[in-house]
Amino acid sequence: MADVAIYGSGFAGYTMTAAALEQGQRVIVVERGPRANRQRSVDLARIRSPWELVQSGGRGGGEFGPDDRTPRLFCLGGTSLLWAGKWRRLDAVDFCRRSASRAWPITVRDLEPFYRAAADRFGLDIDDRADMAPVRTIVEASGLRLVRIALPQPVLRLDQAWANLETHPNLQVFTDVERLDFELSQGEVKRAFAKVGNDGECIEISASRHVITAGGIASPYLIHRLSGRKSETPKPFLGGYMDHPKGPIGRLMPTRHIDDLDYMLVSRDDIHVFALPEAELLESGIGNHSVFVWGETRRDQSLRSRICGRWLQLNINCEQFPDPANGISLDDPPEVRWRISSATRRDIDAFLDRILPRISALFGPVKRADWVAMTGASHPAGCTPLSASPLGAELHADGQLPTLANAFCVSSSGFPFAGSANPTLTVVALAERLAQTWCPG
Repeated sequence: MADVAIYGSGFAGYTMTAAALEQGQRVIVVERGPRANRQRSVDLARIRSPWELVQSGGRGGGEFGPDDRTPRLFCLGGTSLLWAGKWRRLDAVDFCRRSASRAWPITVRDLEPFYRAAADRFGLDIDDRADMAPVRTIVEASGLRLVRIALPQPVLRLDQAWANLETHPNLQVFTDVERLDFELSQGEVKRAFAKVGNDGECIEISASRHVITAGGIASPYLIHRLSGRKSETPKPFLGGYMDHPKGPIGRLMPTRHIDDLDYMLVSRDDIHVFALPEAELLESGIGNHSVFVWGETRRDQSLRSRICGRWLQLNINCEQFPDPANGISLDDPPEVRWRISSATRRDIDAFLDRILPRISALFGPVKRADWVAMTGASHPAGCTPLSASPLGAELHADGQLPTLANAFCVSSSGFPFAGSANPTLTVVALAERLAQTWCPG
């Protein structure tokens, strides 16, 4: 019997596995996807989305044809093998949002030591850079906030990390799992049964704890399977789905503070984005959106000589607030019903009304887009939120399923609110936090 069974092998699954092995526990990892069959990985990961297109911004988009924009991969290492790799904390304001019963049951201060643990595990520098202090000063004086996103080089991917971890004697990894069933007894998961391959054997999985780490779309599906409840509708639906809609909002022609802007853009180790002050966001209720400035990043040429008389692109990553109409229909495979609502667009307009004049005053003329053509950012979140008093598909603050004492979930599906930061660093921090509760010493 294992100490912990983990379902999913992306960053959350890898972190839970590594932490448990460090504690001397015996671990079983179950992954639906293959080890090294890219086409199979893509085929398994495709999702239906009849409203807005749920698509990828990762390196794999379009690799198998012009219509292939899968937002995830099913394989050992998960979507880490696809994405571009932006690491950013959620902001304090993201933990302060409230909507009916939905709210984070923990604070950014609660999670800070686990952000540190996540950074240490993957060799990340997630702090503000000291050499950016002069730029930060002028930005803040203009009523803006400068936020750093770490870009580790090379990009962190988990294929080799898993190869190294699999040599551990306390670890078993099963891939190509075609079917997964659970047996429940007296408020616990008694065991699971995994069928490996089309004609493979059925493996019985017994463990003291079971942890779902399958991502923001697959995790709600597994949680629903684990709930053991019979739905009255033919297609059970979980609402509150969030993504980070993104798109071009205008163009900037730098005429002031050009050297400071140059210094921001030339880095290979990070991206800096503009946001509104957090106090202003709480007072106004506006989403915590982020504005990216895209330009050339060659070190051997100054920005001043590159863009004389030319424009830089301004893009937005949006905070989308949870909406019960946006969600996942729990078919097999799940279907994402998600749209960018008129309320989201009004919120974006209110944000742009405030932030673009400040960017213009600081750096130069901004030509605002007449229409923001937005797409998804492949950051599914929110359908099984953490809660202080969980009901239905909600989770306890540590990720425990409310009806099962030994079943947990670590996933962006547990975010009550998602800000506009890429979710991976927070998911890894939540995994570190859960692992530590099992072995505080």
